[in-house]
Amino acid sequence: RFQQLSKEGSFRGKTFDLGTFKRYYLKSYPEIADLIFFAFDVDGNKKISLEEFACGISHCTRGTKKEKYMFIFSMFDKNRDKKISKKEYESAIHSSFFAENGNESSKERKERIKKSVDDAFSKYDKDNNGCLTIKEFLEWAETSPEVQRLFKLFSKMDNDLTKSSESGAVSMINVTHDTHVGVSKSGSLMVDNLPPSWVSLFKEAGATEKELEDPEIVVMLMGIVAERISSGKQLSSGDLSETLSELSMGSDSELSASESATSLTDISKEAMSESTSSLTDAKQPISESTSSLASRELVSESASSLTDAK
Repeated sequence: RFQQLSKEGSFRGKTFDLGTFKRYYLKSYPEIADLIFFAFDVDGNKKISLEEFACGISHCTRGTKKEKYMFIFSMFDKNRDKKISKKEYESAIHSSFFAENGNESSKERKERIKKSVDDAFSKYDKDNNGCLTIKEFLEWAETSPEVQRLFKLFSKMDNDLTKSSESGAVSMINVTHDTHVGVSKSGSLMVDNLPPSWVSLFKEAGATEKELEDPEIVVMLMGIVAERISSGKQLSSGDLSETLSELSMGSDSELSASESATSLTDISKEAMSESTSSLTDAKQPISESTSSLASRELVSESASSLTDAK
């Protein structure tokens, strides 16, 4: 699962950010997603590395009871000063995730938070300094309904975060995806954040790992996809296979980077003028509809970024 997230979350495929994490997990409770990501992000650089991902899962889903308690402590301790203030506590339990039925009015939320804060600090803040130390927090966790709710969530996350889907790709329902194309300082093309579904399509067409590491080839393939879809034609991996075969034979039909950029720009102008076009329908699953393969990341980002950079 880390490999799937990191391929989408960073150019080098070694980390993923909060936005990538929240696209797929805890979409109903974004505040909880923020807390969990924060606890995973041990070094505080707003990115999750493989080591942080593995340690986070180990502690929150498969650790001992105390390790899980300490993971929750990390979720609450926003300034990382090894104690939980009332403000941090209130912020941590603000989400309606902690409501009995998962839903509540503003008034009910305010009352729930006040009661929880009063109970926690009156019983466990032994020195009355307005903060819970690690020791006091661990005592609170033993009887906390909030902790029990998080434990149930962690059990579900164990499956979600470690088990790959049958297709080997993360489900992409209701996701927008920005792919960036540009030119480096040395003058070479760069392609960042290519969706896994595109990679799968290109591989089905016969593209090798080495070819997919070549930005010029990737941009050319993106141009072919956009051209097919903007013309209303059905797309299959076979549409790309011929081009890839020609590449391997050194055919003169290979598009240059500038030609690909021009093609993408022309397609962009056409597609953007069609308000009902599926090219801008970011709500369609990338993996379910070929039309979404030319969604806004290709039309508005890839083409314009490449053209501007050139």
